[in-house]
Amino acid sequence: MLLKQLLAGRKRSDFVIIKDNVDFNGLAILKSFIEEGKGRNVPIHLILSEYELTNFDLSQNIVIHKYFPDPWRLLSINDDQKNFELMVDKILNQSKLLGAPVLILIDSIASILNYVDIHVLCNCIRKLTTSNNKDIPVAQVVTILHSELIPEDSKEFKHLNYIATTQINLILDHDRRPMLDVTYRHLNGKVQKEISCCNYNTNKELQYEIRKDPPKNKKPESDGILVKTTFKLTLEEKEKESRSQVVLPYTKTSITSVKGRIFYEPDANDDWDDEDPDDDLEI
Repeated sequence: MLLKQLLAGRKRSDFVIIKDNVDFNGLAILKSFIEEGKGRNVPIHLILSEYELTNFDLSQNIVIHKYFPDPWRLLSINDDQKNFELMVDKILNQSKLLGAPVLILIDSIASILNYVDIHVLCNCIRKLTTSNNKDIPVAQVVTILHSELIPEDSKEFKHLNYIATTQINLILDHDRRPMLDVTYRHLNGKVQKEISCCNYNTNKELQYEIRKDPPKNKKPESDGILVKTTFKLTLEEKEKESRSQVVLPYTKTSITSVKGRIFYEPDANDDWDDEDPDDDLEI
């Protein structure tokens, strides 16, 4: 199961985007990544820019980084952007000291984009995700992206989607049931997709399973036409058998097939007088 492998860290995905909406909040999916990381004793860095600490079940291996810029602009805009870059450098330095893979989670990337330029943000994410190839190990970077604030046709979404290796779209089906549409991009460029049904148990924990489409009943393509007609268009089995036994006119049949031979049946008006072949021309 693709989603289970991503949560458990068995499927490498450096940058994961959880795309939610007003009908389906992505905080529960983000908490699932946290719980799986806690179960593996992975050091977790949680960057908060929208939610409060009361929304999370904290433990000793979770380091909290609060990024709440000054909404009244008492500081300069550059200070807000510089503070975020300093926060990223701090996480990298702490990861280097631990010497173990870490899990970095951002509760809302849309809130950060209000104060940080998209190019600076992408550079910071790349700095975190490409550290696997250096001396600073980072397991995953997971963030929530609000689709109403960052639509797909925006410049910000196109940049983030380009560097993302996994996108989890939170959608509702026709019966208003929550679904998880997962798109995973392998290192070789191959794309893998999976759709899962999800719900919450009595402990408000998210449960999910792969959606299985009901088997499709194969029906003749002409069924829709036959219903609308007032006369019979199909043949019964006996009628089909009788039709197959009919010898079509103007067809030469033979038990033995001879290749290259032309069969000609003379007509009544044909003239077979070899002495004057042009007699029928009346010259």
